[in-house]
Amino acid sequence: MADYTDVLAPAKDNPGGTKLAFYFAPLNTFDVIQKEGGIDAANLEDVAVISADHTFKAGGRFFKVELELNKNELNSEYQGAVRGNADKFTFTGLIPNLSPAQEGLLRKARAEKHIVLVPLPDGQVVQLGEEDNGATITNNFGTGTQEGGERGNTLTITSIHYKKLYTGVIPLVAAN
Repeated sequence: MADYTDVLAPAKDNPGGTKLAFYFAPLNTFDVIQKEGGIDAANLEDVAVISADHTFKAGGRFFKVELELNKNELNSEYQGAVRGNADKFTFTGLIPNLSPAQEGLLRKARAEKHIVLVPLPDGQVVQLGEEDNGATITNNFGTGTQEGGERGNTLTITSIHYKKLYTGVIPLVAAN
């Protein structure tokens, strides 16, 4: 088990927000969903990190969803009893515009559980969802007003588990 240590603020930028895209894949498309080191990891750096690549069944891959600038946010809050030790993650984002392909994707996504990868501006990637406990993707549509506002789908992605940082590969080409 990893010993405790002092944690000092890293001497690097700490930008807010998320990048302008996220990646998702339905749980049933994975061959192996890797796990973080957990509380029994040998080093503190490994407790919350998934360092091995997720692998897919034939045809499986991550799908990219582009988002509108400055409309996306990832938050978590502690859930349950003290010994429950879970966090509820909520990622909100805006997919601009309206298209039949978007609507089809969002309807299908609503019916399944997923692994969702949310890249941050500094290059770190937070994973939402885990094996047997996938993230849910829901959406609401709005037109905005003629004088302003945005037309598009506001996404809400939720999951309940410990924070996980994913450092593996994000394949965007279907597995063979």
